[in-house]
Amino acid sequence: MPTLFDLNDLVQSFVENRRQHYQPELQDYHSRRFASLQSAFGITLSLDAILDFRKKALWFEFNVRADSYMRLTEPSRILEGGLIEVQIKQLGETGDHINTLRFKLFEMLEEVESHHLALLRLLLVAIWVPTREIVSTDDLKIFGFDSLELPPQFED
Repeated sequence: MPTLFDLNDLVQSFVENRRQHYQPELQDYHSRRFASLQSAFGITLSLDAILDFRKKALWFEFNVRADSYMRLTEPSRILEGGLIEVQIKQLGETGDHINTLRFKLFEMLEEVESHHLALLRLLLVAIWVPTREIVSTDDLKIFGFDSLELPPQFED
């Protein structure tokens, strides 16, 4: 059974394609995936592709929100995370409070990410009025991308 992709996948691919990937193979992967999703949905996410000039200002809002979505982070790449956890735990009640606030920040970040994605999807629909809501792996293959292909993995 083919995997299905919706407009959220297109939005996330747009954002991922804009990220600066330091490995050319990874940048190429995201560019090919984004191009195939655009083709499968029958839209091009660019200012030049907006036919209704009254909607061109919305492109700037779309871009600002995409940039904001890209900047959302959770400090999960701490190299000495185990040491930090031990030291926080050693703080006793203060450590418990720190962990409570860390968890709350993580929950809030998830909520903000969800709202960004919903806003970007709504802006996409308002600007480009896609004719399809869902595409499949078969659709992406037609446009030269095998969605079963995994992104290149690199050692940190």
